[in-house]
Amino acid sequence: MSEDAALIKEVQDHFEEERQIRQAEMEAAQQKDAEIIRKREAGEYGVSKGMDNVASQLMFVVATVVTIALVWMVFNVDPR
Repeated sequence: MSEDAALIKEVQDHFEEERQIRQAEMEAAQQKDAEIIRKREAGEYGVSKGMDNVASQLMFVVATVVTIALVWMVFNVDPR
């Protein structure tokens, strides 16, 4: 019976250690989330500075041109 009690105590201690680790990780994540929210509300995150719009338009144009060129090559379409 004492072996069972020792095993139960060991498992309970392990569960308690895991709970403390998870609790610490959750608190760290909540602090990080609060920092991100503070920065977003201050305008440091999520605000377009203009260059990302230019980059996205450039990527769209390049993707469109490459797609059209590949379709012409695959289906032997004469663009004239």
